[in-house]
Amino acid sequence: MTAASEKPHARPLAILQLNHTGRQSPLIIGGRGVFGGPPSSASSVPVRSRDKRDGVISQLAYWLLFPTPKTLSTEDIDDVIERFVRGAQLAHQAGFDGIELHASHGYLISGFLSPKTNLRTDRYGFPKELTIIESILNRIRATIPQPFAIGIKVNAADYVSGSVTAEQALEHTREMASWRMLDFIEISGGDYERPDFSASASPRQAFFAKFSRLALKALPQGDGMPVIMLTGSLRTKEVMTRTIRDGHAHLIGIGRPAVICPSYPRVLLQPPSSNAPEDAGLLKFPDPPSPLWLKVLNTGLIGAGINTAWHCALMWRIGNDYWGGLPASGGGIPEGGVPKIGGIRAMLELWRPWPGRPALVILLCLVLLARQHVTQDLNYRLNMSVDLSKAVGFQLQDHPVAWTKKDLLLYAIGIGAKKDDLSFVYELGQHADVTDFNKLVRSEPIPGLPKFDPSRIVHGSQSIESLKPLPTESGEGWRLKRRIIGIHENKSGVIVESEALLVDGNEVPYSRMVSATFNVGAKATGEKFSHAIGKAPSPQVVPKGRTPDYVVAEETSEEQAIIYRLSGDFNPLHIDPRIGQRAGFGGPILHGLGTFGFAARAVLKSIGNNDPAALLAFGTRFTSPVKPGDSLETSIWKMNESGDGVIDLAFSTKNLTSGKVCLGGGVARVRIGGRAKL
Repeated sequence: MTAASEKPHARPLAILQLNHTGRQSPLIIGGRGVFGGPPSSASSVPVRSRDKRDGVISQLAYWLLFPTPKTLSTEDIDDVIERFVRGAQLAHQAGFDGIELHASHGYLISGFLSPKTNLRTDRYGFPKELTIIESILNRIRATIPQPFAIGIKVNAADYVSGSVTAEQALEHTREMASWRMLDFIEISGGDYERPDFSASASPRQAFFAKFSRLALKALPQGDGMPVIMLTGSLRTKEVMTRTIRDGHAHLIGIGRPAVICPSYPRVLLQPPSSNAPEDAGLLKFPDPPSPLWLKVLNTGLIGAGINTAWHCALMWRIGNDYWGGLPASGGGIPEGGVPKIGGIRAMLELWRPWPGRPALVILLCLVLLARQHVTQDLNYRLNMSVDLSKAVGFQLQDHPVAWTKKDLLLYAIGIGAKKDDLSFVYELGQHADVTDFNKLVRSEPIPGLPKFDPSRIVHGSQSIESLKPLPTESGEGWRLKRRIIGIHENKSGVIVESEALLVDGNEVPYSRMVSATFNVGAKATGEKFSHAIGKAPSPQVVPKGRTPDYVVAEETSEEQAIIYRLSGDFNPLHIDPRIGQRAGFGGPILHGLGTFGFAARAVLKSIGNNDPAALLAFGTRFTSPVKPGDSLETSIWKMNESGDGVIDLAFSTKNLTSGKVCLGGGVARVRIGGRAKL
């Protein structure tokens, strides 16, 4: 895996990791003062030991170092997202080949993915816990040109009751991969409440190999899918080779061995001699020296902190050439061996807030911090009296509530109401008190056009062109900029073509839609008329007799129309039997855009790898009605394929129940190539 270069041996990629420690930012040693404000988190859940093996000293360390965090507001989260995006932009400007988002080990982003630490009820809470990651990735992809690699480090599990399970983590991995915005996913695990992830070498070596193998098998194959990277106490060439060979991962990480021996990657790539074992001559990696009293006191957090601090101290020495020069070639530990640094000394070197006497300063800070905690606790107990009788009759603050007609209709369908239960599922039923469709279509008259009968308006054609990927949620300021682009009158009625441009609050366009409505039997001038100032994508003619490249068959349900109308199209033609009969359809018909959606899914299922982002343009004519419960068959033909991975398609959809074509002259443009890979 190397960067593009004209040289025979291209340089390795340089990937910068971006992280926000969140609630795991400790006082004093985390760069924050003794009386500093609380850290930030998805929810106000403090860091506390969940390991029953931890002793009293370890519990005290958690209490002293990790105050209860504040819950981030939506504005705070927007700022966090922008800071990650800014970090990626700076990395790109500095010449890095990509970035990795740290969403593991209990840090801020990881906190949003865990039900233990994400108790939110807004758009960032469960089941939308991945929203913050998707927002960051969308913004980075929109602002940084390709090629630019993006990866993410995620937990296989937190190993804490009530937290992320392996099944949830696997689903997170699948969904993030489906966005096709990631180049690699690194598998890790653990957090500060169970800091096993930074423990010394395990006999099993590959901590998370089982999960990474499941993730690798679960991801769809094909362009645009990220590769899986496994890290976690990989030490020997034998284990690394077996990890790749047995399908546990595509890539492996060797961070800590490379800290002890900076030339270790070169050592691994050297072929072994013919008569020597594969791992002969490879290094034995020492664990950081820890004092006996640490093991006696059983302080898991401090032990993990010493392990991390020891490796960080070695990295500091590498960066400052403190070892007196690293070897230019060959392998092995630099001359003089690994510096003799004790674990406690490494921690003091790394975390000292001021130069001079770090141990004395840290001890003083801990005393002040303990005093602050005790004072706050005493004040709370003195000022908080308990009187249960006072709670009876206490008037809580009013909680505002609201609902819409969609809420009422959706509830009715949710409790089993069917298409014939009109008093529940139809807003004009005698028990419903909501606005009707007729008032909506009459609310905005168009100069030069007569009034049309709403019950005889049908959807003639529809197209959509994607100009920019849509965010998961719109936020405020979005709107449709609409205009009439064509009027056509013939003996059958009047066709009105309109264009709608979807823009955000900054007037940035995201999609263009062209729609034609057919006013059955309407008369304007009584003469033939046709004038247009814009048009939809033009369909391509399929040679007669050519066999389709793909055929997809699906069935609609009898409740399809009453469900689809909750998307916002409340035309009574699709629910009121009387109106459907009066219009000549024999009863309610399915929305044209409902059939439109069935055909779009058929195209993506056949050639777009079920990726909505692959659909660049889609349009069709509605040629005959579909009734709820009818069976559909979509035929798809490949037409033209460009060199940039974009293919033009033609399609038509047949109503197998009536035997008529219901969607004709279909045109689609699909991107079949994924994003740039590493």
